[in-house]
Amino acid sequence: MLAQQNSEKLNREIEKGAEKLKTAEEHCHTLEKSNQSLRLEAENLLQRIAMKDQALLEKTSIYLDKTIKRSIYLDVSVTTLQKKGKMDMQNLQNQSMMRLVLSSDA
Repeated sequence: MLAQQNSEKLNREIEKGAEKLKTAEEHCHTLEKSNQSLRLEAENLLQRIAMKDQALLEKTSIYLDKTIKRSIYLDVSVTTLQKKGKMDMQNLQNQSMMRLVLSSDA
């Protein structure tokens, strides 16, 4: 009788252990699926970030190109205006000299 009781007790413990193992395996499987899903989502986010970084880099490059071209254009314009101003000044000086010469001849 004692042997039978021990046997039944051991069988119940084995069944409880098997049930716990099954529950733990199911939980592990659920966690693995969740982990895989999170990894996929992280990969997708990294790809989106990389795409946005590339787009931002392109926009920044275009902006810098426009800014550089605008700066060069302004530099050339200022230089041209300065040269023109010097020429206008020389023309005014030449005209003044001619007036003086003409007025002294008269």
